[in-house]
Amino acid sequence: MADRFPQSLLDAIHADEVPSFRRPYDGLGHAPCERSFVVCSVPRTGSTLLCQGLWDLGTAAMPAEYFNDRYIKRLTRRWGCRTLGVRLRLAYRRSRSGHLLRSEKFLRSYIARLLEQRTASYGLFGVKLHHDQHMNELGGMPLHEILPDPRFVYITRENRLRQVVSLARARQTNRFRGSDTSDVVERYDLDLMRSCKRKLEAQERGWEDYFATWGIEPLRVTYEQVVDAYDDTVFAVARHVGAEVPAGVRLPRARLIRQSDGLSEEWTDRLAQDLAAPATEALSP
Repeated sequence: MADRFPQSLLDAIHADEVPSFRRPYDGLGHAPCERSFVVCSVPRTGSTLLCQGLWDLGTAAMPAEYFNDRYIKRLTRRWGCRTLGVRLRLAYRRSRSGHLLRSEKFLRSYIARLLEQRTASYGLFGVKLHHDQHMNELGGMPLHEILPDPRFVYITRENRLRQVVSLARARQTNRFRGSDTSDVVERYDLDLMRSCKRKLEAQERGWEDYFATWGIEPLRVTYEQVVDAYDDTVFAVARHVGAEVPAGVRLPRARLIRQSDGLSEEWTDRLAQDLAAPATEALSP
């Protein structure tokens, strides 16, 4: 029988909208971390939905955005990383470009606690990581130096224009998931769209360069695969990272609320026209 979260924990997970940073999920199994995986992502690719499916499966650990600045601060306070001899106000260093980076000492203390608290009882740890988080929070640190025996999954989106519109709307309203609310009146902003497009392309190039540098062949999946074949895609990712897929298992219905609507369609069509016009930049191949 597959190593799996106990039913009481699965029930709690199935009641959450997204992979959670809440206290009840700390200390999953108090097992040493023997292997790990990274869901390499860029914004608006369905990476949260994919990770939700891995949580729901119960055999593929609890991958989440553990290197998001907001959650680093929250988990650091809760787990008492200061007791490891690291004071938050002294935990930073500057890169050559002047960007403020956390010190390696702080990062290693945080990662030690992270592996301790979020490694499943069967020795597997997972994390979701945007490329800008890899650079800004980890300073581009080689992931195999801080995670044991990592495997890699890379999620992208086939329809770039829809991805750009989704990111632009999220940035305008600060609504990054369907349950978020906002009173902001959205407006079509071509400059913002172009900025989002450049940032997405830069993050994708960053991951491709990272894979090439370290000779990594990730499992590649897309937003469209996650949406159109949810169970099959989650199961394929689980098998790739070394997790067992129990016979006959079915995932609960995805709980994330889809944000795309008629306005998204309207803006996508308008953006395609604007980017095709001679006075605008062309789409990258």
